[in-house]
Amino acid sequence: MKRTLFIIGIVVLAAATVAVYRICTREKGAEVEDVAPLLGIYEGEATIVLPDHLKKMAANMTANGQKLLPDGPIPCKVEVKLNEKKEVCMELVDFKMPVEGIVLEPSVCTVTQAESIYRLEGKGSVSYNTQTLNYSHQGKIQNREMEVQLTLVVVPMVAEPKVVFKGKKV
Repeated sequence: MKRTLFIIGIVVLAAATVAVYRICTREKGAEVEDVAPLLGIYEGEATIVLPDHLKKMAANMTANGQKLLPDGPIPCKVEVKLNEKKEVCMELVDFKMPVEGIVLEPSVCTVTQAESIYRLEGKGSVSYNTQTLNYSHQGKIQNREMEVQLTLVVVPMVAEPKVVFKGKKV
């Protein structure tokens, strides 16, 4: 009797594990081997999303006499390419930072696919003089259109501005 219950328990546990795995991979998708359709430049605009308390604080902030926050969406281009290690990465192109000295390195992404939607996730950093701030991003590419949300961690759980990029492949 104990042996039968033990075998039934193992079968139920195995079935539950397989079901959870299939549900998780169905939502996220399988890792993509051929990223050629994604590579290229996406032209669009980025919008900075801040909570009201941060908007009030940042409204008058300047660096080197220049405003840190733009008044509206910022036109920009994002390039999806392969780096020297053959990793997918995203990088701003033909863009002048609002304040000199800000350096945004290309960020490496993992790419998964579920049906016709490619999902991108990654991390990167922004440097200004001696300070470095980390960010994470996630988004999707579908029908030659990209939508990515980047979250910059200034003070964890308190000051985490977001940048939303929406663009089309050119």
